[in-house]
Amino acid sequence: MSFLKFFGTSTVVLLLLLSFSLIIQSCSGTKRVQSLQTSTGQIKVDASLSDWPTDSVKRSISDDFDVLVANDEEFVYVAVAFRNNRVQQLARDFGFRIFLEDDRSFRRSFGIVYPVGIVQAISDFPGARRGYLENPGWRSMPENKHIVTSAEDNMHQYVQIISRTERSGSTRPIRVSKEQLRANDIDLALDFDTRRMVVELKFPIRSAGGRQFGLDNNNNNRFRLGFEIVPPDYEEVTGERPTYERSTDASSQGFDPSQRGRARTELQVSNPRLYALLNYNYQAWVEVNLKK
Repeated sequence: MSFLKFFGTSTVVLLLLLSFSLIIQSCSGTKRVQSLQTSTGQIKVDASLSDWPTDSVKRSISDDFDVLVANDEEFVYVAVAFRNNRVQQLARDFGFRIFLEDDRSFRRSFGIVYPVGIVQAISDFPGARRGYLENPGWRSMPENKHIVTSAEDNMHQYVQIISRTERSGSTRPIRVSKEQLRANDIDLALDFDTRRMVVELKFPIRSAGGRQFGLDNNNNNRFRLGFEIVPPDYEEVTGERPTYERSTDASSQGFDPSQRGRARTELQVSNPRLYALLNYNYQAWVEVNLKK
């Protein structure tokens, strides 16, 4: 499956470094979700779960969000309902990436970034992205409020796509319109006006209807869904390259006269809070079994 063939390639010293990475797992490996059977046209992609099958009770694969998956003969539907306020806010700030991946072997993985995140949405305003990230009070300043408000109001309209050939690497997200996605039978919706952010999307099963884009349905009706939150790079935001310096822990000399101190390497950055925030990395994967 390929997005790019349709859309083209337009293109401090830290005592504790916050670096969070979570992979949802069951005892035997990746968490598994069974797709629910739905009739054609039953689910409308509007970020509301009211039209999902009645047996789609909350499927809490973690404390962070619920994942619901359903399919008819032509489409797969995915809904993600956030439960963790902190993870939800980070997704709103940095964007939420949803990846589709072959279950048997990693050949190619494609992702949709939705929402793209406030940080990306305000990047057209000079200095706004850095101010938003470096100064927690920046967004409350009268001269900046309209920038953030405008970004929040328009985030529904912006989408990015990602194509990568290995999980550890990625290409820079490419911005596309929702109309371009709909032309290829992909639809998505977002609701973060309520306390609980909901992302809902629909994508085609390729073997149904001969579509050029879609989920390959020749893999025992299984595929992987990946969820990621990836902040921008610290050096890219601040222009400062983190450095490392070796120092000696003189305190050890008082305990053992034979020691001249313990050498250690310390990270040097001017804004450790921001560095820690931008080193946050969230990743979760689930295996989906489609309903035949």
